[in-house]
Amino acid sequence: MSKNGRGKLLNLIRNEYRDAVDQRNLLIIPTVEIFRKSGSHTLVIENVPEMENTLIPDPSVQWEFISIIDYIKKTIGLSFSSP
Repeated sequence: MSKNGRGKLLNLIRNEYRDAVDQRNLLIIPTVEIFRKSGSHTLVIENVPEMENTLIPDPSVQWEFISIIDYIKKTIGLSFSSP
């Protein structure tokens, strides 16, 4: 989600040297699932500004994308809060 090297990354994607979906961003999916199954009441994740702009494939809707923040809200529910 870093802004560093964004231009280089976009060129690699355009030239098909890199996948448009960065697999590292998908780590939020198992993180949220583990949290939900654990029965815990608090999940602390660093809220970096690019989370709102980073899209991941929505696991519940094939061929649709969702921002990481919206995915967390949708999966965890109304208990999600952001400073």
